[in-house]
Amino acid sequence: MKTLGLLALILLIVPNLYSQDYLDTRMSIEESEPDIIIDGVLDEEIWQTLSPFEYIQFRPDWGEADSLTQLFVTFDDQNLYVAAKCYYPEPEKIVARNLVRDDWKGDDWFTFHIDSYGDKQNAFVFSIYPLGSRLDIATSNDGIELGGSTINGTYDMIWEGESTITDEGWFLEMKIPLSNLRFQPTDDGKILSAISSARTINSENELYVFPPVPQDIQNAIMRPSMKQPVELKGLKPKKQLLITPYLLVGRNQTAVESEGNNDYVQDVEVTREVGLDVRYGISPKLTLDLTYNTDFSQVEADDQVVNLGRFSIFFPEKRRFFQEQAGLYEVDLGGSAQLFYSRNIGIYEGQLIPVLGGGRLNGKVGNWDIGTLFLRTQETNLADGETLFPENFGVTRLRKKVFNNRSFVGFMGTARSRPGFENYATGVDALINLKNDIYLVSSFAYAYDDEAPNARLLDNSRFFVRLQNQVNAGWIYTTTYNYSAPNFNPGVGFVDRANFHNPYFALSHGKFNDRNEGKFQYVKWTLLASDQFWTASNQEFETWYTYSGVEFTNFKGDSFDVTHIRELQNLQDTLYFTNELFAPTDQYFFHYAYLGYYPARQRRFNHWSQLVAGSFYGGKRVALTYAPSFNINKHFNITGRWRVNYLDLRDNGSTADWIHVAKLTVEMAANLHLSGSFTFQYNTANNSIFNNARLRYNFRDGHDLYLVYNETFNTDRNRVEPILPVSAQQTLALKYLYTFYK
Repeated sequence: MKTLGLLALILLIVPNLYSQDYLDTRMSIEESEPDIIIDGVLDEEIWQTLSPFEYIQFRPDWGEADSLTQLFVTFDDQNLYVAAKCYYPEPEKIVARNLVRDDWKGDDWFTFHIDSYGDKQNAFVFSIYPLGSRLDIATSNDGIELGGSTINGTYDMIWEGESTITDEGWFLEMKIPLSNLRFQPTDDGKILSAISSARTINSENELYVFPPVPQDIQNAIMRPSMKQPVELKGLKPKKQLLITPYLLVGRNQTAVESEGNNDYVQDVEVTREVGLDVRYGISPKLTLDLTYNTDFSQVEADDQVVNLGRFSIFFPEKRRFFQEQAGLYEVDLGGSAQLFYSRNIGIYEGQLIPVLGGGRLNGKVGNWDIGTLFLRTQETNLADGETLFPENFGVTRLRKKVFNNRSFVGFMGTARSRPGFENYATGVDALINLKNDIYLVSSFAYAYDDEAPNARLLDNSRFFVRLQNQVNAGWIYTTTYNYSAPNFNPGVGFVDRANFHNPYFALSHGKFNDRNEGKFQYVKWTLLASDQFWTASNQEFETWYTYSGVEFTNFKGDSFDVTHIRELQNLQDTLYFTNELFAPTDQYFFHYAYLGYYPARQRRFNHWSQLVAGSFYGGKRVALTYAPSFNINKHFNITGRWRVNYLDLRDNGSTADWIHVAKLTVEMAANLHLSGSFTFQYNTANNSIFNNARLRYNFRDGHDLYLVYNETFNTDRNRVEPILPVSAQQTLALKYLYTFYK
């Protein structure tokens, strides 16, 4: 409670501390009536009459004027238009190798950012590459990480973009429907927004930006609060309407034990489904999403991992329905814990659960951000023979700006229920910009579970506070305190571990160099980082980590990391890594070195690697990750990743063994519309091979045809009786969706 009192005191003095906006001069963008063909050829008259926005060099020689990039922006009553001239002194060095939507293979790129609300918290990012492939991103929380969706590369919007390459460089045009953006008129009807942009020359590891944001602030280019304020004169906000029906046919074949339990038979299920998603702009500031019979069959498979830690691993959300305003639903509870984790909806213990339908309302009312979500799942027979009854999921999120444009306080409530089970959770949180780039992040959450209905408040709660200066240069510090009660279990959330106290502190020093100042563009020394855990219920010591090291980046863009970690673990229970590899109950002190190499992405053949070596739970560990990639040409890419761990725990009565996790992906793109991939994954920890094949024909944004095939194979088939079949499961699905939009 002393910590809560300290937080209250800080909030009282914040109004005397907060910083001013980075840019306070507002530019104007005028409405026009352009007759523009989106083809990447800037031959329309409007592009000759507009004045371009000016760039500076951001990396490596910050502040140098840029004469190679010109940005133009205008709009009419339906669309926002963006064009750019990206001149190249040596156009033959343009890195252009990607034809796949929503991916990046090291190409040169151009991005246009718009904080259409002008709230300095949220922005949309539209990226295009020299061959015309595109990527879009949604940024939330002013780029301050509160979870995995703060900078959300899975987000998709409907827009157009084309680019061309000439002997002068490359050129591009974008057409973004106004109904896709979110505008908030002032009381006198003005549209006050903010924009920014960035462009690379990857052959020289150069990055250019507009406006001239400082280099030493973390995520400066992505932050909505550091964009150029603009007034869009004459713009009239549009309501959005998207209607997306889909058709699905599929076949699922699973090997199950026969009635006599002496063999396996194939259980075949044929699927024929239709579904519907609707997005309607109730107002320019409020968007309603409705879904019926939601399907996620086109989503790529999760990466296989081996968990050598003591607690749960957080997997990111890839399903499109949950991407809209995903950052709004983040409540940082410390570690990877979240009060709302959308993968709890439609996935149960790794099995997909049909989503019958539901709705979501997101948007703004004045200075309030609001979000509410309700979904219902279908009764499902689980793989273990049990029945999962229909579940209801509900989430409500409220946030309000306080003190300044970079700060908010918020509330979230979640509910999950099915016959015989109820779980409710509530939380409050705050992100406060104290001064300049110093931020305070804090949260308090409580979860009620009907399996422990009489637990005290502090037995079902979690508290987190972090003080951090968000900079890359000079002295860099982070200090946090995290508490989780023994019974804290939000049914719609994610909990990495529970029942602990956890103080953390890290102190580093970073420095940028120009090309005439040294061998390295950036060097960061971590002098000391200390992370401690002890059990909340009995105050027994659990874990202590401390590490120090250095990371540096050269002027070609290659990065290196050298770290020494010291770890003390007090195991209360035996820790199993595989069925044969384990660490028994005891107290362990061990240390190890970590080496990392991450080359610049523009190379046609690329390979990053990590090496860990040292003592480990009374034994030894050597771990290697090697991830090569090869761009054959613009149509084919091959990427791989091999993670191998050798654990020698024989001194503890365990054994010594190798654990391998391998992944190989072949990607194909015939053109900007037809693409496909085949992924092979092998995991010795669970004796399985996983294959995932996806073929996509993208007619245009929102109009797609998917063919997806997944298969799981058993290895070491003799490990159980009866002998396992070669193929454990096969799934084939064909899905077609079409979006009607206004």
